[in-house]
Amino acid sequence: MTSIPGAQSLSRGLRVLTTLVHADGPLTATEIAHRCHCHQTTASRILAALIEAGYVRKVSYREFAPDFGLLALGIEATGHFDLISLPRPALDRCAEICAPMMVSLCLMWRGQLLYFDQSTRGFDTRVFQGKDYPIHLSSPGLLFMTEMSRTEALQMLRASRHKFGWPRTTASVPETETETLDHALRLVRNDTLVLKEWAEPGHITAAARLPDHHGHPLALAIAGPADIFSVETLRMRLLACRSLVLPALPAPNG
Repeated sequence: MTSIPGAQSLSRGLRVLTTLVHADGPLTATEIAHRCHCHQTTASRILAALIEAGYVRKVSYREFAPDFGLLALGIEATGHFDLISLPRPALDRCAEICAPMMVSLCLMWRGQLLYFDQSTRGFDTRVFQGKDYPIHLSSPGLLFMTEMSRTEALQMLRASRHKFGWPRTTASVPETETETLDHALRLVRNDTLVLKEWAEPGHITAAARLPDHHGHPLALAIAGPADIFSVETLRMRLLACRSLVLPALPAPNG
């Protein structure tokens, strides 16, 4: 098979950039080469190109880190995603119905949870939250797991454990991936899942399934103090909010 000219260089460049973004701090060219499985000369050449483009900066004589060009690119990119803007009025309405809880949309992209339009009455809406989160502590994350084959769901939960460890923030959180998946399956009702006193004491979170967005699982999520609504009341509010959000979602091919 003939490779597309430049595709390998592009792939390596993206791998280097991703490695820097996921690192806990600056990395040397040697460390980057090791993590990206390439020669140090190749890593240095890629870094030079990324520095020139403004996506990487040299923070010391030997170390490199992401530069502000990545933030600028990300901010500009948000204008291409209707999921950030179109459902926002509906989410704000949901925040009124569920006050003082926070409502948001959650999309799973390649095993990572992305949150959109986090809205709470009386506060500014947080447009986008891309910071990754342990799947086993997330109501939309676990709801997505219940739809997958058992093998795929357990693999994804193990990958989440490898990335975050397995924090058992309350006694409700099971010790293993298998126990967590089985528990989540028992909690699902009408395409919704509610977790009370799970991610943290005094906290409740719930998720309702929405249609996939460009092939990625999507859910409506509600989270907040556990003493505001009972589990069943929160589930009813969640379903009412879903009926508001559904017509506001971007068209599948939009």
